Amino acid sequence: MYEFTPFFLYKLQFMAELLLAEGMIIFRFKRRNYFFARIIGAVLVCFGLAFAIPIIAYNAFYCTVVFIALFVVSLIAIRFCFDADWITILFYALTGYAIQHLAYEIFDLVVVLTGVNGGLPMGNYGDQFGNSSGVDQSGVNGTIFTSNIYVIGIWLLIYFTIYLYGYLFVSYNIPKYNNREQKNFELIAVVVVIMISSIVFSAITTYYSVDNFDKGYIILSYVYNIFCTLLAIYIQFGFSRRKKLQEDYNTVSKLWEQQKAQYELSKANINFINLKCHDLKHQIRSIGRRSEIDSDTLKEMENVISIYDSNVKTENEALDIILTEKSLQCARHNIQLSCIAAGKELSFMANADLYSLFGNLIDNAIEAVKDLPDDKRIISLSVKTVKAFVYITIYNYYKGELKFDGKMPVTTKPDKINHGFGMKSIQFVCDKYGGEISISTRNNIFTLNMILPVNKTSCVV
Repeated sequence: MYEFTPFFLYKLQFMAELLLAEGMIIFRFKRRNYFFARIIGAVLVCFGLAFAIPIIAYNAFYCTVVFIALFVVSLIAIRFCFDADWITILFYALTGYAIQHLAYEIFDLVVVLTGVNGGLPMGNYGDQFGNSSGVDQSGVNGTIFTSNIYVIGIWLLIYFTIYLYGYLFVSYNIPKYNNREQKNFELIAVVVVIMISSIVFSAITTYYSVDNFDKGYIILSYVYNIFCTLLAIYIQFGFSRRKKLQEDYNTVSKLWEQQKAQYELSKANINFINLKCHDLKHQIRSIGRRSEIDSDTLKEMENVISIYDSNVKTENEALDIILTEKSLQCARHNIQLSCIAAGKELSFMANADLYSLFGNLIDNAIEAVKDLPDDKRIISLSVKTVKAFVYITIYNYYKGELKFDGKMPVTTKPDKINHGFGMKSIQFVCDKYGGEISISTRNNIFTLNMILPVNKTSCVV
């Protein structure tokens, strides 16, 4: 049970590979008090338990049980050192295990293809474990500790490459997700099933391939296991990304419906205000003539009322309404909103889409400038046509540093989940009409340019 056989030594090698793969992912987690003392103790316990697990049988089933048990030990060690819940730890530890397993499978495949180890996979543990091939493997197979310099070189190269790309992949994807994706129990269950099936199939190949399978079938089994491992990683992050995009799309669609209803309400309110203000201005002039109100006072009263009397005329009713509404909002924040817009050129767009597009454009600009000095509280908007395209440009000052997800800026608010849909709504409308967006942030001036083909049929039902 405790003989220094290749499989016995491989337990220690496996634990080292697994802890390294998991560690390069979970080191971002919040650390518990006395972290360095904890991690030293945890590593020693992990290797101690890996050493202590007895080898009571040499078959695929027991091999699988040992590896899963060592994985569970690593989960407990992570929990001991880092302040994270179990499901989050499982999510990322599975990724680490998948990276280790992928490197293992690719390494064995290369060994078999190149014949550097006599054409035998490293997982084949020698004659004393039931191999009847007649090949003495006890000194060269089963563990990197008993391998020649060429095998060790290949091992280092493959593991370093796979771990590096795995680290870069996870580092790129981790910031894109929140706890909802990490705590998707159905997704994690699918990944667990795929990984266990791959481990079992790998163990079967390890213990029975030499006696029962042609080399071609052995190679095919490694290719299958590599595919399963990549599939597990893709499901963890690729499906999560698709799910998040779908959730964002559903949220934007709901916001669009809300903005459509808001447009109808704003239209009625603005028309009512304009009518009443127009009548009130005439009444003030009439009272002024009869009561001889001071002309300066009369002019001031008319100016105050004029703020609420729409003077935005773009030859597009929906655009007039949204610009009037946002002009009032800018006035409250002492923001100068200038607009040169050929509204009739936007007649091919639905009113609700116009309301959503320009409402979000101006709302984002207001949010950016409202806390700036008065001389920088400026928003400029223009709409013009060049040949068969409508060019929409808006620019404003901003402070701080903008971060981008691809070509689009992300929200600067701490709550990333419930904010940031303004730009998504803008992109949604732009895509709907087959347009393109470009953004510039030079000299702390945010400039958004949008090009829409005139009379372009909507791409979204």
